[in-house]
Amino acid sequence: MSQRPAVPLERALALIDDAVAPHGDPWPRQTVPIAAALGRVLADAPHATIDQPPFDKSAMDGFAVRGGDPGLDACPAFPGAAGPFYRVSELVPAGAVAQAPLEPGCAVRIMTGAPVPAEAGRVVMQEHTELRDGWVRLTRPPGRPNICPRGEDTRAGQELLTPGHRLAAVDLANLAACGVTEVSVARRVRLAVISTGDEVVAHPTELGPGRILDANGPLLAALAETWGLELTLLAHAPDDEDATRAVVAQALDDADLVAMSGGVSAGVFDHVQAALIACGLSVDFDRVDVKPGRPMTFAHGPAGLVFGLPGNPVPVYLMFHLFVLRAAAALQGAASPVRRLRLPLAQAYERRKVARLGFEPGRIDAHGRLEHVRAHGTAHLLAQGSADGFFAVPKGIASLDAGTVVELLLLRP
Repeated sequence: MSQRPAVPLERALALIDDAVAPHGDPWPRQTVPIAAALGRVLADAPHATIDQPPFDKSAMDGFAVRGGDPGLDACPAFPGAAGPFYRVSELVPAGAVAQAPLEPGCAVRIMTGAPVPAEAGRVVMQEHTELRDGWVRLTRPPGRPNICPRGEDTRAGQELLTPGHRLAAVDLANLAACGVTEVSVARRVRLAVISTGDEVVAHPTELGPGRILDANGPLLAALAETWGLELTLLAHAPDDEDATRAVVAQALDDADLVAMSGGVSAGVFDHVQAALIACGLSVDFDRVDVKPGRPMTFAHGPAGLVFGLPGNPVPVYLMFHLFVLRAAAALQGAASPVRRLRLPLAQAYERRKVARLGFEPGRIDAHGRLEHVRAHGTAHLLAQGSADGFFAVPKGIASLDAGTVVELLLLRP
């Protein structure tokens, strides 16, 4: 089957966005407890059910005194010392409340997070005091109030996060603190993974002349788990058109997205594109003008969306983040979670072939600069494992000076 001209990356992304946008009915949603919501995408905005903090609380361990209370100028517990002095009327630990009003000339010893008495105007941190025989002396002039007022962070009824937000650990902590116990989230995107090729085997015991171990299947399965996708199938398709079509049809039955690796070039034994068409899908593109990853196919139809990724694992890793993860996020109403950073190169970079947009593995050094990770091919996973992502080298550019700012696709969550 003949191949079409390679499309630019931005055109490929636009074709995927167009295919995802009208895909099916509104995306299903689920209500889950926040303990099970890490990494999920919000379908509805959660709202606080309580003020946070829920009362005026002390910001530190210290002594609460009335606002403007000058205290006493002299105290028998501190003969000859300069004041002001206050009589300590009670101790309020976190989780308790003051048992009596705070009177003039008195102080309440209070712990961090405890409710301050209604009459208190400030809390003097204990490092600025001296305690003796039931009296406290202030050793420094009054400073900040050190009181966190009720509702300082959030108010009951306030919207906390917006739909499409992917929940991180700090989000769950904030939801819990604001009284939210469950959230409405988009159903996980279901992903089927298919490795292709007679040369690919799953276990070292199956190795023989010309055989290689499958790295792409485990890679894509692990990426699905990393990014919160539900893996519905992990299969292998031999170099046979009918068998490939059968596996693709099986994958489409239970998945929203299918990611295949290998079999997408124009070789005699490359049957992926024919299988996709036989399953009723339209092929939008079968090559992308990038390096690595040019043999990249995308097809869609009523049955689902299929990504025919390259055969080598490094471009599989890159294309998954550029294309598959983008589509998965869009289905859920979210933006791609892949972050893009602009960083200066730590050293000069050169390449010989400039006909395509290039992506090179890069690592962020201790000074916030980007180091080029040297790799000798698109199967060199050991080198890729030490990289933080890929930086882009524009088409037609052969060299970049040290200090040139480039864009890094940060692929570590």
